[in-house]
Amino acid sequence: MSFTFDRATYRIPYPPKARPRLYMEGMELEVVDCSESGLRYVAPAGKPLPDPETRLTGEVRLLSKPERLPVEGQVLRCFGNEVAVLLDKPGISLQAIFGEQRYLARRFPARYR
Repeated sequence: MSFTFDRATYRIPYPPKARPRLYMEGMELEVVDCSESGLRYVAPAGKPLPDPETRLTGEVRLLSKPERLPVEGQVLRCFGNEVAVLLDKPGISLQAIFGEQRYLARRFPARYR
């Protein structure tokens, strides 16, 4: 049996009560999911959504790391109140992604059985 994967990198989905933060343009935004090469965040209420291909710069504070990681990228698409961003390299390290996975598995064991 073979498996087909739609994505090139592993994506970490976050439960609503435990989400990392994206700091950008003086705002603190919730990260819905992330991978080495991208992230999706909840857009601030009352502000227009960015256009596709808009460049964004900010810092992300993951749950498993106290320090903020610099991120930069380009808006891929917006849907509902969420914005998907393709990160420039180096993006988020694989080590950091694995750290998030371990953190969530310890904090939400029923979800990661």
